[in-house]
Order: sequence, then C-alpha cells, then structure tokens
Amino acid sequence: MTGRDGKRLDATWEEAQEAYLTVTIPDFPNWFMIGGPNSPVGNFSWPWTFDKFRADMTEPKLEDYEIA
Repeated sequence: MTGRDGKRLDATWEEAQEAYLTVTIPDFPNWFMIGGPNSPVGNFSWPWTFDKFRADMTEPKLEDYEIA
C-alpha cells in the first residue's frame, strides 16, 4: 500500500508497527482498520472493539474544550 508522498506501508512498519488508536496510520489518509497494531482483539469481540474505537474517534470529550 502506498500513502502520502509515495510512502509504502511495509517500509513505514519495517522497524515497528504503530497506529493511532490502532485504527489509523500517519501519512496514510483514508485508511482505517479494525484490529491494527496493539488492538485488544485477542481478548474482546469485534463488535465491542469497533464500537469502542468508533466512539473514541467521533464523540467529543470534555478535555477537547476550553472552559472559561
């Protein structure tokens, strides 16, 4: 797979497999995955995992706002 600026995923993950919230990879826009690096799939069900990460990515958190 090739990402932004011609980056290849195999080269990006050559030393270590990393992803943000186990769902996205820097410099690979529009690529989303379930069960990426460090995901809890071995211990949890896929529907629970999907819902957990969907919520983390879409629901606002209190710390996202500045309270004056």
